[in-house]
Amino acid sequence: MLSLWLNVIAGGVLIGLVYGLVALGLTIIFGVMRVVNFAHGEMVVFGIYIGYWTVRIWDVPIFLAAAVAAVVMFVFGYLLETLVVKRFVNRPHHYQFIVFIGLSLLSAAYC
Repeated sequence: MLSLWLNVIAGGVLIGLVYGLVALGLTIIFGVMRVVNFAHGEMVVFGIYIGYWTVRIWDVPIFLAAAVAAVVMFVFGYLLETLVVKRFVNRPHHYQFIVFIGLSLLSAAYC
């Protein structure tokens, strides 16, 4: 019974940490760049998928898979920022809404 409680507590803390990182990312993106990124959740899911499949396919430790996912998503985010976001930073917010909702729908179609 103690093992069950420890697993539940550890799972809750880890999920809370993921939610905290997502909220921190949204806060930084909107606070610094003034961009409303509706595709942020899909990017988090892609990172989690990359980590999961890295563990499943190559059978690497979870910490290494998290590092691989972080590097891959950093490169993806950098490319997204340089190719898409820079063009819409100084435009009205409704243009940003359209672009990021479209990106969200596009990425949701491939999940």
